[in-house]
Amino acid sequence: MQVIPRYAAASPIDIPSVNTAEPNIHAGTKMLREIEGKYFKDERPDARNKTLFTLASYNAGPNQTRVSGRKRQPKD
Repeated sequence: MQVIPRYAAASPIDIPSVNTAEPNIHAGTKMLREIEGKYFKDERPDARNKTLFTLASYNAGPNQTRVSGRKRQPKD
């Protein structure tokens, strides 16, 4: 997983340099934890699906995750 340096340096990740593998992996792990806590903290999905949704959200990006996470109103 590759983390964009400006995202890694920003709060809540706070890892200023991701030029080598170890800090990059650490930043990626923190990002996944942040996504899971922000978007999937409720207990509805089981552990496997929560992990899959978290990985999909990482790949989709934060803006798409926010749009997809909104509750949709049924169409009449």
